[in-house]
Amino acid sequence: MEKNLVFERDAKYRAARVEAISILDTIDLPYHNKAHALDVELTAVTLAKGEGVQGKNLLLVSLAGIFHDTGHKVRAEKNEPEGAKFAESAMLRAGYAQHEIKLVRDMIIYGTTLPQEPRSVFEKILADADVANLGREDFFRQGDLLKTEFGIGDTLKWLKSSLAFIKGHSFFTETAKGMYELKQQDNVSELERRIAVLESGMRLS
Repeated sequence: MEKNLVFERDAKYRAARVEAISILDTIDLPYHNKAHALDVELTAVTLAKGEGVQGKNLLLVSLAGIFHDTGHKVRAEKNEPEGAKFAESAMLRAGYAQHEIKLVRDMIIYGTTLPQEPRSVFEKILADADVANLGREDFFRQGDLLKTEFGIGDTLKWLKSSLAFIKGHSFFTETAKGMYELKQQDNVSELERRIAVLESGMRLS
């Protein structure tokens, strides 16, 4: 996480965040792991700043990002409510108010459950951060990790499902649209190219 005096000096934030890191350290998955959580956390804070979020609300965005996949410690399917529970418990112990806890819980549940249905700007920020790789250079590398995690061996089937997902996705915040939409279209084109190669009977180079 970036060095920032507000982040560094807030004792409640540090206490809650360290619990998330402890949980993530026990999750051994190719994609939904600590590295992904840290990526989403940093991306969410970046998007939040772009959307005008300031001060301690940035800390809440950060906590939602780092806790959003901790539910994978319990289960893969419907993990979001479990992650929200982990966040709530940690934030209660750290001394957060109920309205702050609710904000983080709602970000996790409404922002990261698929299909995404975010309502508030905070939920939209986390929703965009969670799938930011759709519009980044690491889209295919991250996709390979997810393919491995899901145990999918059929590459053509995976590419087609990835194409359907990315073509059906629109980013919610203006900041994310500006950062990711152009590369998202590039990734769509590359998916279509790879599918065409495999359907022609050739191998991907």
